[in-house]
Amino acid sequence: MIGVGIDILDLKKFKKVIKRYRERFLKRIFTEKEIEKIPKKDIFYAVNFSFKESIWKSLPERMQKNTFFKDIEILWENGTPSVRIKKKQYPISLSFSFSEDFVITVSIF
Repeated sequence: MIGVGIDILDLKKFKKVIKRYRERFLKRIFTEKEIEKIPKKDIFYAVNFSFKESIWKSLPERMQKNTFFKDIEILWENGTPSVRIKKKQYPISLSFSFSEDFVITVSIF
């Protein structure tokens, strides 16, 4: 284990951002493949955004300096997320939960 990242996301705030800046926000944060594959519901965008936050926090400092959210790609297959950073697959363990108000994600690198 190199690092652990945890993120908690306020869904009300996230939905306000999505409502106001949807296309601009999505294109800035997510890869084309993610936008294509993520179901078009705010909760799915929220979970993936929170995963990007927790993944980035789990990276070694030398990787954080040169890694942006669009470099982190999370693709789901059969309900299981996989992570690519700068197009390279990494064995990062991911877990999440959500309620009506919050999303929480944990990443172990």
